[in-house]
Amino acid sequence: CPFCQRVRAVVSELDLDARVYPTPRVTIKAYAKAGDSRYRSEAREKSGQLMFPYLEDPNTGVRMSDSGAIINYLLETYGGGARARSFSPLPISKLMLRSLRLSLYFGVLRVPSHRPAEPLVFFGAQGNADAIRVFDALTCLELPYLWRACARGSRKEAELAELAGAAAALCLKDPNTGFVSSAPSAIVRYLYKTYQTGNIPGETLLDYSTEGA
Repeated sequence: CPFCQRVRAVVSELDLDARVYPTPRVTIKAYAKAGDSRYRSEAREKSGQLMFPYLEDPNTGVRMSDSGAIINYLLETYGGGARARSFSPLPISKLMLRSLRLSLYFGVLRVPSHRPAEPLVFFGAQGNADAIRVFDALTCLELPYLWRACARGSRKEAELAELAGAAAALCLKDPNTGFVSSAPSAIVRYLYKTYQTGNIPGETLLDYSTEGA
């Protein structure tokens, strides 16, 4: 969702690490449904609502759901009190293209999957278009992962280079299988082949509804 993308942009900018538990929608025909979601019910129990993104900071005990509040909190806590800046949305043409492939690439709708025994590890940054493809696949499949935010100039660049080569801008490591790759197309294929257990939803933007909001 665009609110989650704004938070990811700040996490990337601050060069933080985060444990991510994706909460894609189970349907776009109704609002705030938990259904068979792997983590939505848990988030609702903790926050009292189905509003995302939802943040828990184990370092301070803070819990919050509003993206604007999360951004301000991250900047104040880990950015030396920096002020939030505006983050440009995707160009309309790219947004339309991704929307046409909503269920698979846009990170919106849940795709049935089995949960890995250990969280995956992903090095990448929100500003990288190839990384966004991987974010979307991880989200749709509800795969928990440790996100090592790694934008240009990151303190983790040397670690990324050691894992995937000096030219790599991203990398996914699956400790459950030993899979390691920095190629976005190969990563997306691997994730669906390894973890998908059911059909990709056939819903489109024409099915969108705010019923129950």
